[in-house]
Amino acid sequence: MGIFGSPEPRGLSPSLWFADNVESTGRVIGEEMHAPFGMIQRLQQLPMSLKILTYAAAAAAVLALAVGVGVMAAFTLGSDDEGSPEGAKPERIEGANPGRDGRSQEDAREKASDAPGDAAYSNDLAGIQNRAVEASLGSNGKLLRYDGITAEDVEEMEANYVALESYARRAKDLAPPAKYEDQHRVFVHAIGELRDADELAYRLAADPSSATQTDFEAYDRHMDKATAYLRRSNEMLGEDYETTGAAQEVSF
Repeated sequence: MGIFGSPEPRGLSPSLWFADNVESTGRVIGEEMHAPFGMIQRLQQLPMSLKILTYAAAAAAVLALAVGVGVMAAFTLGSDDEGSPEGAKPERIEGANPGRDGRSQEDAREKASDAPGDAAYSNDLAGIQNRAVEASLGSNGKLLRYDGITAEDVEEMEANYVALESYARRAKDLAPPAKYEDQHRVFVHAIGELRDADELAYRLAADPSSATQTDFEAYDRHMDKATAYLRRSNEMLGEDYETTGAAQEVSF
């Protein structure tokens, strides 16, 4: 039995038999390696028109193969996206969260229902503030010419004080929305300071003999506090209603 699994021919030495087998194998391999080169040579010997047709057919085959691979890849990726939770469309994600939509609608309804209440509160407050500021500035102007105050001036200052007492009560009786409760407390303090200032102004005008420098300084402090409160109230309310910023100090 030979090395390659075939019986050794009789009469040949092992070395001669091996050399013969190697030569045969080499011829077979050589013929296989030369086959592609023979095909290339045959292609080169074809007429030019047949060469062009052959190259075109090869190019079309390559293109068709590339397109087919691309389609298969796209189909595979598309299938993966559809099956993946991350590929879900935004509409489906939003639709899967009814709780958030419900809260948004509820918030919108609350804002819509609060709007009339906010407007009514703001309008009532503006009416009180504007009239209170007007009355207070009127008394301040008369007090600035203290030496020339007349009986008629005293009556007007009394009327202003009475009006401010009414405005202070109305300010306290306002029913603010929950978000304006802190602002309302500031507003009540502002109108209260205007009332106290006008009460003092009326007393100084009605009884000049009892007036002291301390009384005039106290009046100025009430007016300063009222102005600061009114400005703060406006900021908290987001409005620009009139304040007593134009009032002048009367203390000497």
